[in-house]
Amino acid sequence: MTVLVVVSGAESAGPLVRWGARFARARQETLTVFYATRGAKPGEAGDLPLEDPSDDHPIRVAIRTAIHEACAMLLDDAGDGALGPSARIEAQTRRARSARDSRRLSRDKDGEGEGHAEETRPTLAPGADDFVSLRGIAHPDAFAATMEEIRVSGATLVVVGRHDSLASQGLETVLGALVMEHATCDAMLMRAASHSGQRCAKVLIPAAGGPHAPVALRLAEGLTREGAEVHPLFVEQEGGEEDESREVGARRLAKVLAEADLDPDEELIQPRVELGDDPTKVIGTCAQEGYDLVLVGASNQGFMQRLLFRTIPENLLAGDEAVAMAVVRRGTPLRERLGIWLGERIERYAPRLSREDRIALSDSLEVGSRFDKDGVDFLTLIALSTGIASLGLIQNSPAVVIGAMLVAPLMTPMVGAGLALVQDNVVLAKQAARSIVFGFLTALVIGILIGKCFGWIMPEGRLTNELLARGGPNVLDLGVALLSGLAAAYAVARPNLSGALPGVAIAAALVPPIGTAGISLATGHLDNARGAALLFAVNLVAIVLGAAVTFWLIGVRPNAKERGKRRTWVRRILIALLIALGALAIPLALGILEVVAEGDKRIHVTAPLRVDVEARVTLDPHMTLISVNRSHTHEQVEIVLAGPGEPPQALVDDLAKIVAKRHGHPVPVRVITVQQTWVQTGVAPVATATGD
Repeated sequence: MTVLVVVSGAESAGPLVRWGARFARARQETLTVFYATRGAKPGEAGDLPLEDPSDDHPIRVAIRTAIHEACAMLLDDAGDGALGPSARIEAQTRRARSARDSRRLSRDKDGEGEGHAEETRPTLAPGADDFVSLRGIAHPDAFAATMEEIRVSGATLVVVGRHDSLASQGLETVLGALVMEHATCDAMLMRAASHSGQRCAKVLIPAAGGPHAPVALRLAEGLTREGAEVHPLFVEQEGGEEDESREVGARRLAKVLAEADLDPDEELIQPRVELGDDPTKVIGTCAQEGYDLVLVGASNQGFMQRLLFRTIPENLLAGDEAVAMAVVRRGTPLRERLGIWLGERIERYAPRLSREDRIALSDSLEVGSRFDKDGVDFLTLIALSTGIASLGLIQNSPAVVIGAMLVAPLMTPMVGAGLALVQDNVVLAKQAARSIVFGFLTALVIGILIGKCFGWIMPEGRLTNELLARGGPNVLDLGVALLSGLAAAYAVARPNLSGALPGVAIAAALVPPIGTAGISLATGHLDNARGAALLFAVNLVAIVLGAAVTFWLIGVRPNAKERGKRRTWVRRILIALLIALGALAIPLALGILEVVAEGDKRIHVTAPLRVDVEARVTLDPHMTLISVNRSHTHEQVEIVLAGPGEPPQALVDDLAKIVAKRHGHPVPVRVITVQQTWVQTGVAPVATATGD
């Protein structure tokens, strides 16, 4: 594991390498310094010598000089007693060896003559190559080269610089922003003066919580092993009594430290609480109190956007150069990396809506989802479609039910609700919710009235197959609803696909379940009414979520000002819909298990069964087998025989046993006998041909 320092210019090489060396020692890891030069073609990174007198490239010279200074600095710190006694003895031994080597090299150079009396560069202490390495690459894209080096080196922390003098050139500023956004490991963006990093006595850590604060606090805690004092700072808003406000801030700071597993009783960790309404101003004031480094955890919400608009970390980076400022961000977890990868692939391959298409889509769904003041048109279509569907359900007519699906207007507000979630459009969400609620209640009332008026038509009070089919939903219906939501949103967003909407409406089947629930309630079939209501709820939740997913995939996004953070109501609705979907999936899963169980008991008339039945009937000389089939209700096996009279009871019992054996369980068997009558008819004599 290593700390990777990315250097883009000679001016920032010194402070970046020095601070990188300190962070590497604090994390007990090695240090890797990386420098990418511009090349025509992508190359492969390679190790560069830590000492190369023949290399006069100004940036590489600055990097090597910084590495020498950093190693000497760490040895001096160890000699000052920041480490343990054994480490101090080892450091003293290494410094003595380094001094002898330096004197010998100086004598050798002095003896080479006046022509070689050039300025000598500092030599590296023996054993330093075990701690630090220098790597370089020629590549047309410095960011791509850096990301590859992060992967290859196995870096746990990458340190990049940001220097105001390079902002106009777009060098470190752009590279640092990209690395901070896309690095998979912990990342740090630092701005420091040329002399920064030579000492590290006091570190200020503004700590307000968030996912990145623990990284900054743990990194600073490592610096305490080098003797640095760490001051976690919490800025509490002014209000009420000063001592009470400070106590509140102290408790909140204690929670932040506990989340980072820091011991507030550690001698070198000194928490402090300051009061103020402007955290930037308070932190800036505190930073001038002799601190060598201000280390801030990056904001979690829209970090890159906020960085461009001068948030607290950005203001610190643009402040007094006497203090090193650094923003640290935690490494991207695997789940987030997968989400980023998936989002990039979707952005690349998914068909995107143009600005004009998005405007037309929003206008269409806002109009279609609106429940007007009097609601005449919407309620009229709901009432008519429910009436058609209910009569078709009672008649057991699939064609009539399909026709009712084409009239129902409920699909549009559901798709509109999905668009509202993606756009964070609270007005559209309220309009769609109002239309769905009033539409459902209207359809339910119509279904109950038709059930009361015409429920007597169904024979023996039994529900028709169309009604029963919608009273027992299973997980397959959930899949149909999700796919219908995806298809409906895609068809609405693409005007050239509007012809697919009728098919989507048929597949979704929104009104028939409501009509079924009303008829079942009116006729006293409460279980079937409950199942039909469950089916409608599944359709509603799945279509809204499916539509939202489709709109997001094809490029619909919230307002740019709200991007990077979701409003509370959107998060709550999404969580509620997901919880509802999970809750609804439980009875649906039980429903599919019931279907499977019923399938196991289903009557099957197979060829082996026919052979067995025919073999048994053949044993009776008076009976002949005509057919073996299921009844039209699929509830029993019908065996049709021909004979002079009723079949013997023994034959009927044997046939029932054969059918039960083939099915593995008792099955109702109905034996039908067709009586035979024999009629004797005259036969004309056959003429015989005679010859002459």
